[in-house]
Amino acid sequence: MKRLAVIATHPIQYYAPIYQRLSEALGGNVRVFYAGVPDAEKQGEGYGRAFQWDVDLTSGYESTTGAESMGRLRKELADGCFDAVLVHGWHHPFYRDAIRLAWRLGVPVMVRGDSHLRTPRPWWKRALKAPVYRRLLRRFSCCLAVGTWNADYYRHYGVAEERIILSPHCVDNERFERQAAECRPQRLELRRQWQARDDETLFLFVGRLHPMKRVPDFLQALAACRSRCLPVRGLVVGDGPDAARCRQLAVDIQAPVTFAGFLNQSAMVRAYVAADALALPSDARETWGLVVNEALACGLPCLVSDQAGCGPDMIKPGVNGEIFRCGDVVDLIGAMSMYVTGKGKMDPKSEAWRGLVEGHSCEAAARGILAGLELGKDGDDCLEGVEA
Repeated sequence: MKRLAVIATHPIQYYAPIYQRLSEALGGNVRVFYAGVPDAEKQGEGYGRAFQWDVDLTSGYESTTGAESMGRLRKELADGCFDAVLVHGWHHPFYRDAIRLAWRLGVPVMVRGDSHLRTPRPWWKRALKAPVYRRLLRRFSCCLAVGTWNADYYRHYGVAEERIILSPHCVDNERFERQAAECRPQRLELRRQWQARDDETLFLFVGRLHPMKRVPDFLQALAACRSRCLPVRGLVVGDGPDAARCRQLAVDIQAPVTFAGFLNQSAMVRAYVAADALALPSDARETWGLVVNEALACGLPCLVSDQAGCGPDMIKPGVNGEIFRCGDVVDLIGAMSMYVTGKGKMDPKSEAWRGLVEGHSCEAAARGILAGLELGKDGDDCLEGVEA
């Protein structure tokens, strides 16, 4: 039975279910080493408020947290307790320390991140990092690709095809599907709670209110639809540094929208059930957009910017949503108007829709990681020059 060490900065709501599946598959031979667990203030950075996630993120697998993590990892790697190490990147010092340690002891290291080549970078930065990243990425025992653009990223830096293994970005589909079914009888009540009339098409945005999310595009599209006498309403779930600007813009342009503020994990499903479609207008800094996974698991079609990383993998136009040009409000209006007129109605129970959801499950992600365990050893330490 293979044994796996996972290195993570802190418990993350999207990763914990994967660790649980890995632990089940490996007979408990998984240990996650966390750098720490953030307090409410730290957890809330970027969200506009202090909070803790209200779902259990540490049960179902073994873990070590805090100052003892690196010391225990060092001892157990030296004692041969693990066959491989999984890291979620290399930009955090905790990751780099673990990678160096594993390589010195001859333990294979797998990497699972979500970088892609469309993220805006100055040309000089790309030129400087290219030789370093080519050497670095080819030294991992395998690169676990969360999606199409992420796989292209690894290929760009010279990773051999046989060492690129799909481990798709995912959410706990089972939990979202179950909770959505439980909430669905209250759908009309939930809509009224957020000021949506029964005859209105309710478009939902979920995420941190940050400039990269381009929430003003969403607000402008809502206002334009309403000016054309289309019965629409928007619901914005989230908070963040752009919140005040977005709220003021909504007032200025008379956008028909309700700001729900931050909703924790257990409450998020209510918004998905209340809405008719999700909109994700983000620019290329959105390396994926896991709210799309959540929405699709709840049976909600998604309108996704062509610069968001999840688009090529999660959205099949005409089946479970549409792709629109990032920053093109007119194109977003066109996609939204299809749902208002009824042309965009889709069946979340269709085989094609279900296939897209099930292909991005925690089980699928775990299978990719397990396949990576079967590959060979890494090369030499090559972290010198990697940006912090």
